[in-house]
Amino acid sequence: MIPFVSTIRGFFSSRKKQKTEEPMYVVADIATTALDKGASIAPYVQSCREILKKHHLKLNNHAFGTNAEGRLSDLEDAVRECHQVLHSKGVPRVSTNLTISSRTDKAQSLKTRLAV
Repeated sequence: MIPFVSTIRGFFSSRKKQKTEEPMYVVADIATTALDKGASIAPYVQSCREILKKHHLKLNNHAFGTNAEGRLSDLEDAVRECHQVLHSKGVPRVSTNLTISSRTDKAQSLKTRLAV
């Protein structure tokens, strides 16, 4: 197994949910690609978008991915499920670029991050 993949799996699977812990809210940029499936990946993009919505994330599509806002635990669960669903649909290789921003000094949202 590739060490990086092992590290990511450990990150997503080793979360300990504590009832007293405050949820961490994040703003993220997600770009998931179904590799080896030809030029049109629109059905796979739509599948992932539906999964992100199901996990109560606020979404904003852009040309190269999706911006999301919500709890970090919901984002982690959604990315994991997106990979599982795409593999179950016959996609042999799935790649996700994920950028996460969190702040403790003030509240953040997609609206404030995109304000010009």
